[in-house]
Amino acid sequence: MNPVYKRNEGFRLSFKNPIPATFLILMMQGKSAGANKGMLTIIDMSLKGAKVFSTLQLPTPNTQIKIDITINEQPLVIEGELVWSKKVSTGYTYGVSFDPHSYSEQQLLSELKTYAATK
Repeated sequence: MNPVYKRNEGFRLSFKNPIPATFLILMMQGKSAGANKGMLTIIDMSLKGAKVFSTLQLPTPNTQIKIDITINEQPLVIEGELVWSKKVSTGYTYGVSFDPHSYSEQQLLSELKTYAATK
């Protein structure tokens, strides 16, 4: 059973067309995961986390990932932890809590604002 996870931020951008990204599993259940890569799509995103979709079933919590995403032609790399999961018909949705030391919040805010203004 997954713990209930309460989001605590005001700004969350839902993408009309989910944004494709790749991810690398850094740690799984406290153990190094080697070079396990996968594909996911970003459903929505805030400055603190994201809701993502993948066809892969991953353990939650305690799985740390590195996401490579491009927003407005700007590549971003963000590390985070999977904090919840939900089975859906074609795969799994996950909540990712971002590691604040792995990215520039100011750059992410700028890219999300630009995306919201142009879409």
